[in-house]
This record gives sequence, C-alpha cells and structure tokens, in this order.
Amino acid sequence: MESNVQKNLEQGDIHHKNGEFDKAIEYYSEAIRLDPNNFEAYKKRGESYSKKKESDKAIEDFNQANKLNNYKDANTLNSLGWEYKRKGRLNLAIACFNDAIRINPNYGAPYFNRGMVYFEKDNYDQAIVDFTQSIQIDPNGASISYRSRASLYSIRGEFDKAIADYNQAIRIKPDDAIAYAARGATYDGNGDYDLAIKDFYHAIMLDPDDIWNYYNRGEVYLHKGDIGLAIKDFETVLRLDPNNDEAKAYLDKLKQ
Repeated sequence: MESNVQKNLEQGDIHHKNGEFDKAIEYYSEAIRLDPNNFEAYKKRGESYSKKKESDKAIEDFNQANKLNNYKDANTLNSLGWEYKRKGRLNLAIACFNDAIRINPNYGAPYFNRGMVYFEKDNYDQAIVDFTQSIQIDPNGASISYRSRASLYSIRGEFDKAIADYNQAIRIKPDDAIAYAARGATYDGNGDYDLAIKDFYHAIMLDPDDIWNYYNRGEVYLHKGDIGLAIKDFETVLRLDPNNDEAKAYLDKLKQ
C-alpha cells in the first residue's frame, strides 16, 4: 500500500508543478484514501487548493496536516497563516506565523507574511520590523520585502529610505514593473519629476497594458507643466479603458 501512496503523491506533484491543480488534488485525495494519516498528502492537497484560491478547503487540509505532524512543520503553519490572511482572520494568521517562526527562526516567509498582516492592520512599525527580518534572512531573494518596506517608508514620508529600498528591489528583480512604478510615484511625491517620468517609462515598457502607469505618468507631466504630454498619456488610458472616469475628468478639464 505504501508504494501506491507514494505513486499517487508523485503523480500529484507532477500535476501540481504543471499547474494542473484539479488533477493534482485527485491524486492527493487517493493517497489520503489509502493512508488517512499521511501528513504529506494533506499538506500537498492543501497547497493545490491554495493555488485554486479555495481557502476553506486549504485551511481544512493544512489543519489536518498540522494535527498529524503535531504542529512541527513551519512551512505548513506558514501556509495555514496565509490562508487565514486571505479570509481576513488576521489574528489567527499572526498566531500561525508566530508558531512557524518559533519552530524555524531562520525561515523568512512567515516574517514577510506577518509583516503583510501588520501592514493590513496599520501597524507600520511592526510591519517594518518583520520585512527587515525577512530581508536579513535572505537579502538576495527579498525583492518583494524591499518593495513592501519601501511602500511603508513612502507612506511615512521617509522618501530617501523608500527609494533606497526600491533600488534594492529593482537590483534583485530588474523586470519588476511594480517596483519601477512605485519608485516613480515616490520620486513624484519628492518633486523629482524627471526621475519619476523615467521610472514610469520603464514600468510601461515592462507592462504596457497597465493603464495606471500611463495615468500616473500623465499626472507627473501635469506637475511638471507639460500639458501636451499629459494629455497624450490620459488619451492612452482612455484608449485602453474607455470607461476610465479619472482620465476623462482630466481630459475634460485640460481641453477646456
């Protein structure tokens, strides 16, 4: 029976890796039918449900996996915490991330995820502490932690710190359109309009379908006094999204 369980787990892994989550769930479910106390089967099926954004089923599987493993697996606790976050059950999410960190203090993901929960709860100081810890654990794989911490520095008006973090995020992941756009918005808020325009240009090159990069660059052109270029960007927004009321309002005002 054990060999059949393993075969089903391996087949499930193949389908999960290929993004075929329904098929993966079928194999993991068969492994569970054959061995109802199999920790890996519940954990892996929970991960497939998570990819399908079926949080209730993922939570059920992660809870069962944790019970079978006596709550000793930091990865599963972290995954459970993330599903609670998705459901808006923020205190339960924090408790899971706390447990994951207690089991493995050198595991960066629960620090980042807990930071995101604190961000959502407007506890910016604690969120920065957690993002910083995530960065310290894996400085070369923490582009999203740098970007998230930068957004908090920007909210607090600490623009130099925000820009330094966006620089690091872009260094690690040069094709991160969101980081370019966010740094551009920070430059705009700091009055560095030429640098802001340059960043929105990069963001548009990386993600030409994101209308807000054109819209935000249009606002920077307005701040700079380049009305003609601003109009062109707002017209591009309307071409991509004819129902965009914000761009319509700008164009109506600018063309009066």
